[in-house]
Amino acid sequence: GTCVILEDKEAKDIEKLSAAISDTKAGYEDIAPCLDALLRNLKLKYELIPTTHESFIEGRVAKIVVEKKEVGIIGELNPYVLEKWNIVFPVAAFEINVNEILSLISKKGNKI
Repeated sequence: GTCVILEDKEAKDIEKLSAAISDTKAGYEDIAPCLDALLRNLKLKYELIPTTHESFIEGRVAKIVVEKKEVGIIGELNPYVLEKWNIVFPVAAFEINVNEILSLISKKGNKI
């Protein structure tokens, strides 16, 4: 969906795509194949680079990088986030910037 970000002190609309899995045993290894299937079908090679982010569990979060450009994040939500939203089961999720993905696809000459 459409998200508003602040870029150079100005509001900018960007499109993002998110996916999440919630289950009694949901984890990073459950959501990663979903991301892999999406990006492989778009013919994009990517890497997951460990990072830190306050919304995710340390050691269970990574930046999604395509063509040396960070396009998103993947990981397991931090228990304090789950508690704040009254979510009782673990959640693993990813979010990607659709604008960046479409730009990279266009540069490679790929067709969707």
